Amino acid sequence: MTRFTQALILDIAYGHQVNTDDDALVKLGESTTHNIALAGSPGSMLVDFFPFLRYYPAWLPGSAWKKHIDYTATMVKKMQAVPYNTVKSSLVCLHLALCLTLIECYLTGDETARYAENEKDIRGAATSLYTVASQIASAMQVFILAMLLHPNVRVKAREEMDRVVGSGRLPELYDRENLPYLNSIIKETYRWHPAVPLGIPHSTNQEDEYNGYTIPNNSMVIGNLWGMSRDEDVYSDPETFLPERFMNTNDALDPKGFVFGFGRRLCPGREFADACIFMVLSNIVATMDFFRAKDEYGNEIAPQATFTNVLASRPERLDCVLKPRTQQAQDLILLQDTDDATFSVQ
Repeated sequence: MTRFTQALILDIAYGHQVNTDDDALVKLGESTTHNIALAGSPGSMLVDFFPFLRYYPAWLPGSAWKKHIDYTATMVKKMQAVPYNTVKSSLVCLHLALCLTLIECYLTGDETARYAENEKDIRGAATSLYTVASQIASAMQVFILAMLLHPNVRVKAREEMDRVVGSGRLPELYDRENLPYLNSIIKETYRWHPAVPLGIPHSTNQEDEYNGYTIPNNSMVIGNLWGMSRDEDVYSDPETFLPERFMNTNDALDPKGFVFGFGRRLCPGREFADACIFMVLSNIVATMDFFRAKDEYGNEIAPQATFTNVLASRPERLDCVLKPRTQQAQDLILLQDTDDATFSVQ
């Protein structure tokens, strides 16, 4: 799943095709996003509680956290520069890619507009798509875990898919409006376990007051997405995975309205991420059968709803087997993979 999401972003952003498991850019992206998740988790660093430690010299004992932050910053710069410079140096791409388009606009534009900040913005815009990869990977894994825990939901989704799309083709984005139960599953996937449960930490740029509490300038502010998703005044029985809560009603708050952030820092790629998640999950429902994995003694491994405790959270373990439903389903997957790599099974 990680390879799929990384490959998707590299393809769209840079036109880079991933054909092996040891692709250098995939490894770079995985390593960097992992370190960002560790460094960005609220309260994971001592400096989160004692801001004056930002001035603590890196050469003194007890500064491992500072070295990790410096290392992560270096990795981010590398992740921005390496694929960008590859595209810029060759200006050759198999198909249209975001980075290539931005570079061509930059190079063919007014010479007075060509300055370092523009290139920095282009690198940043392309790299920002990696945050979408984390959302997609988390949604895929949470969805599969939910389907293993709730086979009745999977059966209903399969019946709807067969009725609307049939077995002769793969689902397309235009099918979405005719798949209300699958859409409800996606909403419940977002709500049941948000990809970033505590959101991205922000900092106030001035003193503020909220409900009688004074929030000093430069304070860390956390949007508790987990708390929003567990609000019993909005979602009854919030710990239960229940897609039906979003069926035939406009009263249930769509979690898409908060899981991608809010305000000025609202994720700019939210619509793209949501569309990708629909395409991936709809293809899984249409073509795959789910089975619990077995241990070395042949016993089924019961799925557990336990999750990693980092910035971008996902199931701790996902022991399962996915197999094509039929030979026809497998042929459709392979044909689509050959055509444009929209969906692949690894």
